[in-house]
Amino acid sequence: MESARRKSLVAKIPVGDSYLRQLTLAADHILFRAKSQGDESKTVIAGYHCSVTGGRDTMIAFARPYACHGRHDDARSILETFAASLDMGMLPNRFSDYGEAAGVQHVDATLWFFHAASNT
Repeated sequence: MESARRKSLVAKIPVGDSYLRQLTLAADHILFRAKSQGDESKTVIAGYHCSVTGGRDTMIAFARPYACHGRHDDARSILETFAASLDMGMLPNRFSDYGEAAGVQHVDATLWFFHAASNT
């Protein structure tokens, strides 16, 4: 079942483009449900060593792995997850699994959010 799902992710990518196939599968490995945001909300884990969402990092690298490869539902969910947590115009950089407020660390993350949204 998992094998078939992964094959469907790369089905539209030209067979000879192994780099793009690897990038698409790697993007799938870092896509997670945002527990604090609800069952359908998705986010991207910035690093397994600390297992936090990287708002700024997610938006900078957003377009290629999700928006440009037909994963529009995932792209929309990621953007909605972050948009729902805007605080005074600031995009969160991390979400807490313990009910705490989302952490805001970068002033340019919201600008990257608009860039990511314009590429979907």
